[in-house]
Amino acid sequence: MQNDDISTVAHQEPVASGVRAPAIDVGLVPGGVFLVDTFAVPAAARSEFEAAMRRNREFIRTLDGFRGDAVLVRAQGGGGFDVATIAAWESPAAIARAKEEV
Repeated sequence: MQNDDISTVAHQEPVASGVRAPAIDVGLVPGGVFLVDTFAVPAAARSEFEAAMRRNREFIRTLDGFRGDAVLVRAQGGGGFDVATIAAWESPAAIARAKEEV
């Protein structure tokens, strides 16, 4: 994923390897909650998966209570990818409302 795929609740932190990894600023969502989803994505489906994920992220950013998100990607052996999405919400009620919309 590119750095511009990480929104306001996350920023890039340097790690020992020199690679910048997403870091979520929990101070931007005091009392908030985080929804984490994980996916195993075959290499052949990555482009289609990323397009669908991008549409979903654009949509949830319009919902009340949304505070930010981040995407983490790790290469699997054999060419696939593990993808984790993290969305920050102002409250459990905001997540419940969002789940009804998505």
